[in-house]
Amino acid sequence: MERVEKLHERAFVRIRYFGTILGFQEEILVGEDGEAKYSSHKLRLEKRFRIPLSEIEEFRKQILSLPTNIGEIGEAYPNCAVYDIVLIENDVVTRRVKIIPNKRILIEQGLLRLITLMNKWLAQCR
Repeated sequence: MERVEKLHERAFVRIRYFGTILGFQEEILVGEDGEAKYSSHKLRLEKRFRIPLSEIEEFRKQILSLPTNIGEIGEAYPNCAVYDIVLIENDVVTRRVKIIPNKRILIEQGLLRLITLMNKWLAQCR
């Protein structure tokens, strides 16, 4: 199992967003208490912020509702964006999914709200 750098003792989600023609390379580490750390390699920016606990719980439920062996959702295409989502429990990765979004896939898989939450968190840090 993969080990990850902790934000603090209760870090439990790591989101990496990368790709597109703009060359995004961003990461958010989220703690169960709402504390989050954003970093952008392209913008050379780090920022700490808080996420409402209701959004964290909604995000967690959506991730846990996915099949444990789902792996990757969507198909890669030139200049696509990728969300690499990792759920962490007791410092060990217990769930990992990569989402390559397109509207059809997101609707079929019921992932629009999940993507909306991640985009909201990324946007408030840029």
